[in-house]
Amino acid sequence: NMETAMPTEWGGWRVALNIGREAFTTMPQQWASSGARFPLVMKCNFTNIDNANVVRSITDDVRYTASGGEVIVPVESGTWSLSNNRDLVYSLTFPEKLERNGIELGPCTIICEGLLYTKKDLADLDQEFYKVRSITDEANSELKEMKRRKEAPRKWNSEENVWEQRYKNESPISKVGKRFKQFLAENDEKRQSKKRPFSSELSLESGQFPGIDDNVFIGKNGKITLKGAGFGDAVIGTWGAEPINDKPA
Repeated sequence: NMETAMPTEWGGWRVALNIGREAFTTMPQQWASSGARFPLVMKCNFTNIDNANVVRSITDDVRYTASGGEVIVPVESGTWSLSNNRDLVYSLTFPEKLERNGIELGPCTIICEGLLYTKKDLADLDQEFYKVRSITDEANSELKEMKRRKEAPRKWNSEENVWEQRYKNESPISKVGKRFKQFLAENDEKRQSKKRPFSSELSLESGQFPGIDDNVFIGKNGKITLKGAGFGDAVIGTWGAEPINDKPA
């Protein structure tokens, strides 16, 4: 119906941050050097109202448990952008310090980058992959047939009284052409395969996102970057998200 076809103005997602030391980070050597992680989970709303793209914690805070009990820290809203209907970037600000498992963070602004896929995107990527793979299968079949003909048992020529080759030899140009076709097809298949996320790399459920008229999945292991604090654009963790629904977290 018309209501479900309209692009949404909001999307509620349970965002899970997994903060800790990442490979090749430019954070100070002692930061999170123990290898411990600092998980943070908050319910966030992504909205697009009056052409303003805003993301905010629904409760305007985040809660976690430290050695002294529950800690509640405010979270300031940020902005989000979506390019190519795929690349999602958003920011959130922690105006106070957070600390757990020997990891300190804040006051700071974090930038989260990730990938978003509509159900149609995934179906199109699958279709394109299977189309390319069919060319690989065809190329492999041609080479298999070429080998079968070459290795076929000899046949008896009663007129000449000799055993002779059952099939004529394939020309060198034909052999090279078929192998080159296989080479190109396999490389195309690999490139197309990299564009397709595995289901394990996506949110378990799909949900609404502003401006999109189809439910979307959000990729796991998005990148979290720390802005400011004198460390430049330092990678400090990964993130994922699940749509807010009545199912248990």
